[in-house]
Amino acid sequence: MNHRFYLCGCLFWAALYAGCGAAFAPIETAVVQKDWQTALRRTNGNAQLEFQLAVRIIQQAALESDAPKSMVLALPESTDAGHEALLALRGQHRNEVAAQMAEIVLNRNTRLAQNPGRYYLDSDNSDLRALAATTLSSMLSRSKLHLMTQDLNSTVRAAAVAALCRLPAQFDTADILVERLKNDPLPHVRAAAARCGFVLEQRHTILLRETIANDANMGVQRAALQGLLQIATQTDMNWLVRFAKGPMTEARLQAAAELAHRHLPEGKARLLDALDATNDAIRVEAITLLRYGNIENADERILHLIDDPSSAVSTAAAMYLFGRGVYLEKARTKLEENGKAGNENAQLLLAQSGDIRALRQLRWRLRSADVAADTVARYRFIPQLRDVFVSLLAHSRQDVRLAAAVAVSQWQRE
Repeated sequence: MNHRFYLCGCLFWAALYAGCGAAFAPIETAVVQKDWQTALRRTNGNAQLEFQLAVRIIQQAALESDAPKSMVLALPESTDAGHEALLALRGQHRNEVAAQMAEIVLNRNTRLAQNPGRYYLDSDNSDLRALAATTLSSMLSRSKLHLMTQDLNSTVRAAAVAALCRLPAQFDTADILVERLKNDPLPHVRAAAARCGFVLEQRHTILLRETIANDANMGVQRAALQGLLQIATQTDMNWLVRFAKGPMTEARLQAAAELAHRHLPEGKARLLDALDATNDAIRVEAITLLRYGNIENADERILHLIDDPSSAVSTAAAMYLFGRGVYLEKARTKLEENGKAGNENAQLLLAQSGDIRALRQLRWRLRSADVAADTVARYRFIPQLRDVFVSLLAHSRQDVRLAAAVAVSQWQRE
């Protein structure tokens, strides 16, 4: 054991919590020894100590990680414990990348001229550049952002593109965005460029139309649709109406929903047509878009879909009716049936609504010996399960323990 680190850790955390430092000191001892069962037991059910333990687990995971970005960002900076954990990371030499990332987060609101994070915009470490770019991009000059659109890291490129979208339109910027939209290999960068309708201006609406019709990624198609609608002329709107009428695809469904959202009858009719599509994914998406498309009096049609042989479709139909507050008994029965059969969306909605049986089933699932971290992460927003997440702070697997710590840290606020 590194006794110097052990002593520093105990002294730091004892000093941190002036009011309850004495209570946390024995917990810190167990944390340093990685005795998670003892650490959790010593919280004695105190919600504040459980929260501090969760923060400490996230901080230690960041300190020990070769890729600490997600853990640094998970620390609840707005709380005293989260802020002090970031300060502790910044002062560590065991993990220089984690320390530098903490420094970037701690200075996210510092003016650029005094912001030490600006030095990491040119770091050799790709994750550091990415965090600095996403944190500071709104403060950077147009010329710097132009250079960043050529970075090897796609997160840096996307952050630069998004920042350029917030600047006044300019020809050289539009040309750079066009190049990213046409040629970037990563969909999220192309999507960021596609959303920039106001900067691309009407001279590039044909490119946006081509992207809607032809890009291989649905997210990029949706983004191009958003970008086009920012600047669409009547000619563009006429094209969208014609496009939506073609053989039903997700892109055409999205176009129909946007037209329906603007109360155009062609869009509403096409959106309703999609409820009868042979493709299950299209029908599910159509159900979820009905409200956005201002579709009224669709309850009877959706009720018919509640008995669809596809679990995804019947769950979407039940969720729609449940959300509308109509045919509640049938909707709940279908959600319970599909939830028991393993449909995650049905389980999630029932649990969020406080359904006792759904919560009991999730408790059993989360407490199973082979629980997965992604399962914990999926249900972390349900406050009724906080006690289960607290129990997982002592889990033997670090990924599960970390996922539980993130869940606990979001519900307790100082």
